[in-house]
Amino acid sequence: MVNKSAPTDKRVTDLLKSLREIRNDLVHSQFRFAAIDGELKAIVINVQDVAKIAKPARIFALRDFNGLSARIGEVKKNLG
Repeated sequence: MVNKSAPTDKRVTDLLKSLREIRNDLVHSQFRFAAIDGELKAIVINVQDVAKIAKPARIFALRDFNGLSARIGEVKKNLG
């Protein structure tokens, strides 16, 4: 018997994985704001790699948070 929801399940699983990575960076990082190219950006510096000379970071434009919210809503819709 073929599960017709399998492609949807894989898409939701992949989306959850990507959101988890972003969530981990937001929760376990130093969070700063800076103006870059004239636009306010949120910078999260991953503190879990403290032994590294250059620490990995993510830079978000504030509008990116709206996109994150939409992706979370998509997951909720597919799971609800």
